[in-house]
Amino acid sequence: MRGRNFGCGSSREQAPRALKAAGVSAVVAKSYARIFYRSCFNVGLPLIECDTDWIKDGEIITVDLDTGEVAEATSGKKIQAKPIQGRCRYC
Repeated sequence: MRGRNFGCGSSREQAPRALKAAGVSAVVAKSYARIFYRSCFNVGLPLIECDTDWIKDGEIITVDLDTGEVAEATSGKKIQAKPIQGRCRYC
């Protein structure tokens, strides 16, 4: 979970590959750098765009990739993410 323009400066697919290798199954942020966005989809790492101000550090969130719903486990608060743009090869 991150803020605005996540991935800025990551012009190669190594960055999203490293995230996947670290066990990240999806990234939730307010917005993404365009080239990073495309690279993530090229390697099968889904990116979820939504307001992240309501999520506190350390909270556990779940993401439903089918519905685009992001939920915080403790409070049960839910938010609808923007529709996923483009086609994810390996998602």
